[in-house]
Amino acid sequence: MTKLAAIQLSTTDNFEANLISLQGFIHKAYDNGAQHIFTPENSDIMLSNKMLETFDFSYSSQKFIDFIQNIALKLKVTIHVGSIKIPTVVSVSKTYNQSISINHEGNIVARYNKIHLFDASVAGDSDYRESNTIQAGENPQLCDFGVFKLGYSICYDVRFPYLYEYLSEKGATIIAIPAAFTEKTGKAHWEMLVRARAIENSCYVVAAAQVGLHFGKRKTYGNSLIVSPWGDILGHGDSFFEDIIYADYSKEALEEVRMQINSLKHRRKIPVNT
Repeated sequence: MTKLAAIQLSTTDNFEANLISLQGFIHKAYDNGAQHIFTPENSDIMLSNKMLETFDFSYSSQKFIDFIQNIALKLKVTIHVGSIKIPTVVSVSKTYNQSISINHEGNIVARYNKIHLFDASVAGDSDYRESNTIQAGENPQLCDFGVFKLGYSICYDVRFPYLYEYLSEKGATIIAIPAAFTEKTGKAHWEMLVRARAIENSCYVVAAAQVGLHFGKRKTYGNSLIVSPWGDILGHGDSFFEDIIYADYSKEALEEVRMQINSLKHRRKIPVNT
Protein backbone atom coordinates (compact mmCIF):
# COMPACT_ATOMS: atom_id res chain seq x y z
CA MET A 1 0.00 0.00 0.00
CA THR A 2 1.06 3.57 -0.71
CA LYS A 3 -0.47 6.31 1.43
CA LEU A 4 -1.82 9.38 -0.36
CA ALA A 5 -2.75 12.71 1.22
CA ALA A 6 -4.80 15.56 -0.27
CA ILE A 7 -4.47 18.92 1.46
CA GLN A 8 -7.52 21.19 1.42
CA LEU A 9 -6.53 24.84 1.73
CA SER A 10 -8.14 28.23 2.13
CA THR A 11 -5.45 30.18 0.34
CA THR A 12 -5.32 33.92 1.00
CA ASP A 13 -3.88 36.96 -0.79
CA ASN A 14 -0.87 36.90 1.59
CA PHE A 15 1.83 34.89 -0.18
CA GLU A 16 4.23 34.56 2.74
CA ALA A 17 1.47 33.47 5.14
CA ASN A 18 0.33 30.87 2.60
CA LEU A 19 3.81 29.34 2.52
CA ILE A 20 3.88 28.98 6.30
CA SER A 21 0.41 27.43 6.37
CA LEU A 22 1.15 24.98 3.58
CA GLN A 23 4.40 23.92 5.22
CA GLY A 24 2.48 23.01 8.37
CA PHE A 25 -0.02 20.90 6.45
CA ILE A 26 2.69 19.08 4.50
CA HIS A 27 4.53 18.22 7.72
CA LYS A 28 1.29 17.00 9.29
CA ALA A 29 0.57 14.78 6.29
CA TYR A 30 4.09 13.40 6.51
CA ASP A 31 3.75 12.77 10.25
CA ASN A 32 0.60 10.75 9.47
CA GLY A 33 2.48 8.51 7.05
CA ALA A 34 1.71 10.07 3.68
CA GLN A 35 4.24 9.26 0.96
CA HIS A 36 2.64 11.26 -1.85
CA ILE A 37 1.08 14.63 -1.01
CA PHE A 38 -1.31 16.59 -3.24
CA THR A 39 -2.24 20.28 -2.92
CA PRO A 40 -5.09 22.23 -4.59
CA GLU A 41 -5.28 24.67 -7.45
CA ASN A 42 -3.86 28.11 -6.57
CA SER A 43 -1.71 26.75 -3.76
CA ASP A 44 0.47 29.86 -3.91
CA ILE A 45 -2.00 32.74 -3.67
CA MET A 46 -5.61 33.74 -4.39
CA LEU A 47 -6.00 37.24 -5.79
CA SER A 48 -8.75 39.47 -7.10
CA ASN A 49 -8.63 40.39 -10.79
CA LYS A 50 -7.27 43.83 -9.92
CA MET A 51 -4.48 42.40 -7.77
CA LEU A 52 -3.57 39.91 -10.50
CA GLU A 53 -2.57 42.80 -12.75
CA THR A 54 0.26 44.00 -10.51
CA PHE A 55 1.46 40.94 -8.57
CA ASP A 56 5.03 39.76 -9.29
CA PHE A 57 4.61 36.09 -10.23
CA SER A 58 8.22 35.85 -11.39
CA TYR A 59 9.33 36.27 -7.79
CA SER A 60 6.57 34.24 -6.15
CA SER A 61 6.71 31.25 -8.47
CA GLN A 62 10.44 30.70 -8.05
CA LYS A 63 10.30 31.19 -4.29
CA PHE A 64 7.36 28.78 -4.02
CA ILE A 65 9.07 26.09 -6.09
CA ASP A 66 12.34 26.38 -4.13
CA PHE A 67 10.35 26.18 -0.90
CA ILE A 68 8.50 22.99 -1.89
CA GLN A 69 11.63 21.38 -3.32
CA ASN A 70 13.40 21.84 0.01
CA ILE A 71 10.50 20.30 1.94
CA ALA A 72 10.25 17.32 -0.42
CA LEU A 73 14.00 16.67 -0.13
CA LYS A 74 14.02 17.02 3.64
CA LEU A 75 11.00 14.76 4.23
CA LYS A 76 11.71 12.38 1.33
CA VAL A 77 8.15 12.63 0.01
CA THR A 78 6.73 13.47 -3.41
CA ILE A 79 4.60 16.60 -3.61
CA HIS A 80 2.15 17.32 -6.41
CA VAL A 81 1.51 21.07 -6.36
CA GLY A 82 -2.03 21.45 -7.73
CA SER A 83 -1.22 24.75 -9.39
CA ILE A 84 0.64 28.00 -9.09
CA LYS A 85 0.88 30.94 -11.46
CA ILE A 86 3.94 30.83 -13.75
CA PRO A 87 4.91 33.73 -16.05
CA THR A 88 4.78 33.00 -19.77
CA VAL A 89 6.64 34.61 -22.66
CA VAL A 90 3.49 34.29 -24.79
CA SER A 91 1.99 37.40 -23.21
CA VAL A 92 3.35 39.74 -20.54
CA SER A 93 -0.19 40.16 -19.19
CA LYS A 94 -0.83 36.43 -18.70
CA THR A 95 0.50 33.51 -16.70
CA TYR A 96 0.16 29.76 -16.93
CA ASN A 97 -1.91 27.97 -14.31
CA GLN A 98 0.62 25.19 -13.78
CA SER A 99 0.76 21.93 -11.85
CA ILE A 100 4.24 20.89 -10.74
CA SER A 101 5.34 17.52 -9.36
CA ILE A 102 8.45 17.25 -7.21
CA ASN A 103 9.98 13.91 -6.26
CA HIS A 104 11.51 12.82 -2.96
CA GLU A 105 14.92 14.07 -4.10
CA GLY A 106 13.54 17.58 -4.53
CA ASN A 107 13.60 17.49 -8.34
CA ILE A 108 10.84 18.73 -10.64
CA VAL A 109 9.73 15.73 -12.68
CA ALA A 110 6.74 17.15 -14.55
CA ARG A 111 4.81 20.34 -15.28
CA TYR A 112 1.31 20.72 -16.70
CA ASN A 113 -0.37 23.90 -17.90
CA LYS A 114 -4.15 23.97 -17.49
CA ILE A 115 -5.73 23.38 -20.89
CA HIS A 116 -9.40 24.33 -20.35
CA LEU A 117 -9.97 27.83 -18.96
CA PHE A 118 -12.99 28.71 -16.85
CA ASP A 119 -14.92 31.40 -18.74
CA ALA A 120 -18.43 31.13 -17.35
CA SER A 121 -21.45 33.16 -16.33
CA VAL A 122 -23.35 31.13 -13.75
CA ALA A 123 -26.76 32.52 -12.77
CA GLY A 124 -26.66 33.88 -9.23
CA ASP A 125 -22.85 33.82 -9.19
CA SER A 126 -20.01 35.97 -10.45
CA ASP A 127 -18.71 36.17 -13.99
CA TYR A 128 -15.48 34.24 -14.41
CA ARG A 129 -13.05 35.00 -17.24
CA GLU A 130 -9.92 33.00 -16.60
CA SER A 131 -8.74 33.59 -20.15
CA ASN A 132 -8.27 37.29 -19.38
CA THR A 133 -5.22 36.51 -17.24
CA ILE A 134 -4.32 32.86 -17.96
CA GLN A 135 -2.68 31.42 -21.07
CA ALA A 136 -4.19 28.04 -21.95
CA GLY A 137 -1.88 25.05 -22.07
CA GLU A 138 -1.87 22.71 -25.05
CA ASN A 139 -0.35 19.39 -24.00
CA PRO A 140 -1.57 16.62 -21.66
CA GLN A 141 0.97 15.35 -19.14
CA LEU A 142 1.74 12.08 -17.38
CA CYS A 143 4.55 11.09 -15.05
CA ASP A 144 5.83 7.88 -13.48
CA PHE A 145 5.99 7.85 -9.69
CA GLY A 146 7.26 4.39 -8.81
CA VAL A 147 4.22 2.21 -8.20
CA PHE A 148 1.79 4.47 -10.10
CA LYS A 149 1.58 6.67 -13.17
CA LEU A 150 0.08 10.11 -12.55
CA GLY A 151 -2.14 11.89 -15.07
CA TYR A 152 -2.55 15.65 -14.76
CA SER A 153 -5.55 17.96 -14.91
CA ILE A 154 -6.74 21.11 -13.14
CA CYS A 155 -10.24 22.08 -11.99
CA TYR A 156 -12.34 23.03 -15.06
CA ASP A 157 -10.59 20.27 -17.03
CA VAL A 158 -12.84 17.84 -15.14
CA ARG A 159 -15.73 18.71 -17.48
CA PHE A 160 -13.89 17.41 -20.55
CA PRO A 161 -13.85 13.58 -20.50
CA TYR A 162 -11.68 13.20 -23.61
CA LEU A 163 -8.66 14.51 -21.65
CA TYR A 164 -9.08 11.76 -19.06
CA GLU A 165 -9.63 9.14 -21.75
CA TYR A 166 -6.27 10.15 -23.21
CA LEU A 167 -4.57 9.95 -19.80
CA SER A 168 -5.94 6.49 -19.01
CA GLU A 169 -5.07 5.21 -22.48
CA LYS A 170 -1.50 6.37 -21.87
CA GLY A 171 -1.34 4.36 -18.66
CA ALA A 172 -2.47 6.67 -15.86
CA THR A 173 -3.44 4.84 -12.67
CA ILE A 174 -3.95 7.99 -10.57
CA ILE A 175 -5.37 11.23 -11.94
CA ALA A 176 -4.98 14.52 -10.08
CA ILE A 177 -7.82 17.05 -10.22
CA PRO A 178 -6.69 19.97 -8.02
CA ALA A 179 -9.46 22.54 -7.90
CA ALA A 180 -10.91 25.82 -6.71
CA PHE A 181 -14.54 25.07 -7.59
CA THR A 182 -17.10 27.78 -6.92
CA GLU A 183 -19.60 27.02 -4.19
CA LYS A 184 -22.56 26.98 -6.58
CA THR A 185 -21.04 24.75 -9.26
CA GLY A 186 -19.44 22.60 -6.57
CA LYS A 187 -22.76 21.81 -4.92
CA ALA A 188 -24.28 20.94 -8.29
CA HIS A 189 -21.52 19.00 -10.04
CA TRP A 190 -18.26 18.46 -8.13
CA GLU A 191 -18.71 15.02 -6.61
CA MET A 192 -20.44 13.44 -9.59
CA LEU A 193 -17.81 14.74 -12.02
CA VAL A 194 -14.87 13.55 -9.93
CA ARG A 195 -16.41 10.11 -9.34
CA ALA A 196 -17.32 9.80 -13.03
CA ARG A 197 -13.70 10.47 -14.08
CA ALA A 198 -12.57 7.69 -11.70
CA ILE A 199 -15.19 5.18 -12.83
CA GLU A 200 -14.97 5.67 -16.58
CA ASN A 201 -11.15 5.49 -16.54
CA SER A 202 -10.74 2.82 -13.84
CA CYS A 203 -8.30 5.13 -12.06
CA TYR A 204 -7.80 6.52 -8.60
CA VAL A 205 -8.59 10.24 -8.51
CA VAL A 206 -7.06 12.65 -6.02
CA ALA A 207 -8.94 15.96 -6.01
CA ALA A 208 -7.46 18.42 -3.50
CA ALA A 209 -9.63 21.53 -3.33
CA GLN A 210 -9.76 25.10 -2.09
CA VAL A 211 -12.36 25.92 0.57
CA GLY A 212 -13.93 29.00 2.13
CA LEU A 213 -13.75 32.74 1.51
CA HIS A 214 -10.78 34.27 -0.31
CA PHE A 215 -9.77 37.96 -0.38
CA GLY A 216 -13.16 38.78 1.17
CA LYS A 217 -15.21 37.86 -1.89
CA ARG A 218 -14.59 34.59 -3.74
CA LYS A 219 -16.04 31.48 -2.09
CA THR A 220 -14.87 27.98 -2.95
CA TYR A 221 -16.61 24.69 -2.29
CA GLY A 222 -14.04 22.46 -0.59
CA ASN A 223 -15.13 18.82 -0.30
CA SER A 224 -11.77 17.43 -1.43
CA LEU A 225 -12.05 13.85 -2.61
CA ILE A 226 -9.98 10.73 -3.04
CA VAL A 227 -11.91 8.22 -5.14
CA SER A 228 -11.17 4.59 -5.96
CA PRO A 229 -11.25 3.12 -9.50
CA TRP A 230 -14.62 1.59 -8.55
CA GLY A 231 -15.97 5.04 -7.71
CA ASP A 232 -15.95 4.65 -3.93
CA ILE A 233 -15.11 7.75 -1.92
CA LEU A 234 -12.04 6.84 0.15
CA GLY A 235 -11.49 10.32 1.60
CA HIS A 236 -13.80 13.33 1.84
CA GLY A 237 -12.89 16.86 2.94
CA ASP A 238 -14.88 19.39 4.90
CA SER A 239 -17.26 21.94 3.36
CA PHE A 240 -15.99 24.86 5.44
CA PHE A 241 -12.50 24.33 6.83
CA GLU A 242 -8.97 23.44 5.82
CA ASP A 243 -8.31 19.74 6.12
CA ILE A 244 -6.16 16.78 5.08
CA ILE A 245 -7.71 13.58 3.75
CA TYR A 246 -5.93 10.26 3.31
CA ALA A 247 -6.31 7.02 1.37
CA ASP A 248 -4.20 4.04 0.39
CA TYR A 249 -3.29 3.41 -3.24
CA SER A 250 -3.42 -0.31 -4.03
CA LYS A 251 -2.17 -1.61 -7.36
CA GLU A 252 -3.94 -4.89 -6.63
CA ALA A 253 -7.29 -3.15 -6.05
CA LEU A 254 -6.90 -1.21 -9.29
CA GLU A 255 -6.08 -4.35 -11.26
CA GLU A 256 -9.08 -6.13 -9.74
CA VAL A 257 -11.44 -3.39 -10.94
CA ARG A 258 -9.92 -3.48 -14.42
CA MET A 259 -10.25 -7.25 -14.51
CA GLN A 260 -13.94 -7.17 -13.51
CA ILE A 261 -14.96 -4.43 -15.95
CA ASN A 262 -12.28 -3.83 -18.55
CA SER A 263 -13.86 -0.76 -20.10
CA LEU A 264 -10.46 0.61 -21.11
CA LYS A 265 -9.93 -2.39 -23.37
CA HIS A 266 -13.49 -2.26 -24.68
CA ARG A 267 -13.32 1.32 -25.93
CA ARG A 268 -14.05 1.77 -29.62
CA LYS A 269 -13.53 4.77 -31.84
CA ILE A 270 -16.81 6.01 -33.26
CA PRO A 271 -16.50 6.58 -37.03
CA VAL A 272 -17.28 10.10 -38.16
CA ASN A 273 -19.05 10.48 -41.50
CA THR A 274 -17.41 13.07 -43.70
